[in-house]
Amino acid sequence: MNKTSSSVENILEKKSPIPLYFQIGKILETQILEHALSPGDQLPTEVDLCEHYQVSRSVIRQALQNLVNRGLIKRLPGRGTFVSIHIVKESLIRELPGFYEDTIDQGHRPGTRVLEKRVQEPSPEIAANLEIDTCASILFLKRLPFVDNEPHLLSETYLRIDVEPRLVDEDFADGSLYELLENRFGLIIAHGTRIVEAALATKDDALNLDIKPWAPLLLLTSLVYLSDGRPFEYSIGKHRADRARFEVDLVRTRKINGSKQASDDTFFNYVHEPPEEQDV
Repeated sequence: MNKTSSSVENILEKKSPIPLYFQIGKILETQILEHALSPGDQLPTEVDLCEHYQVSRSVIRQALQNLVNRGLIKRLPGRGTFVSIHIVKESLIRELPGFYEDTIDQGHRPGTRVLEKRVQEPSPEIAANLEIDTCASILFLKRLPFVDNEPHLLSETYLRIDVEPRLVDEDFADGSLYELLENRFGLIIAHGTRIVEAALATKDDALNLDIKPWAPLLLLTSLVYLSDGRPFEYSIGKHRADRARFEVDLVRTRKINGSKQASDDTFFNYVHEPPEEQDV
């Protein structure tokens, strides 16, 4: 086998009720996410994997197809199967990290290009979300965050500057926005809401994100609150669908004396990883 042979030595538990294709998929997934397999690395052939694990070709094909569907690997006709460009995983609930923190935690190198920065009046929708008047001033930021020098999302952020007027003097080019707010200005980010939708890239999105027009995007609309209960940040993030996945923690609720309470049952983490980007 090729260079990945040392990365797939994990032993299958053939007497386990867990399907063999699932076990093999998890072994390869772990190697990818822990960087034992790097972006662009070629996986062993189906025949080599069959011989290595002593399973049928249909088992290997199902394991690989699941990884393809999740965007972790790509099959190139006539060339083989390769590890995709790294996908950055972000948390939707339980914690409120920023993109910068998520990226560093996963061993990648983040960066940000500020495309626009200005003080303006909010639209009625943004004013309503931030609970301010439409004649108030807010700070608008349009930024292009990078991961390992590759553009991953296009972010439009609206910040209340009545809370901290000194924000207009920041360049926002480096570091975490949330760390800046908390460490420099003492603004404690407490909680927020996020809405996830599917979207298609406009020509401007495509130019900034280095994708084709009408390519699929994951659109995240977020509203973040300070510890005193005031809404502070309203943002719209357009994430490349081939470079991002979002983790959701599921909690079962049950009714006790007429009210819903969290169950003691523990649910597994569900990770949504969109399929590969398709040419449109």
